Amino acid sequence: MPGANWLAAETGLAGLLVVSLLLIACNLALIWRLRTTRRLVRQYEAMFADYHGDTVQALLSSVAQREQHNAQEIGRMQDRIEAMEARMPHLPWRMAVKRYKGFPDMGGDLSFSLALLSDEGNGVIITGLHGREESRVYAKPVQGNSSRYQLSQEELEVLHEALAGAVLR
Repeated sequence: MPGANWLAAETGLAGLLVVSLLLIACNLALIWRLRTTRRLVRQYEAMFADYHGDTVQALLSSVAQREQHNAQEIGRMQDRIEAMEARMPHLPWRMAVKRYKGFPDMGGDLSFSLALLSDEGNGVIITGLHGREESRVYAKPVQGNSSRYQLSQEELEVLHEALAGAVLR
């Protein structure tokens, strides 16, 4: 029967086609899996680039050493922050400035008074008086929101403005 040979040949051809398609599908899955694995290897290498070791135990030992070093650094930084915070109330965070005519015969606001105060009300008031013939600069200490020296009206204004104003932090 000539028809039976044809059917047997077609069945073999169909089987070969199915096997070929299965091999192609397996190869595509293998290629996809290989790309995924390569991406994971690159991520692993990037994550552990700073650590040295050929085994997982060596890598974990390196990570533990780095973590211990980082903990010591954090401790030192916390100590420095605490020291800075302890000094902060003594720093001049409050400031006010006023420009004015120091002498009636002068044009423009060339004279000034500047108050620099800490949160505790300690600091200095600096006053510069500019005249035709000469210029003078005075510094008056402030302790506990007042000065032991006589303050001019402008100096009193900058003192009160600095005490009432916003803190520069």
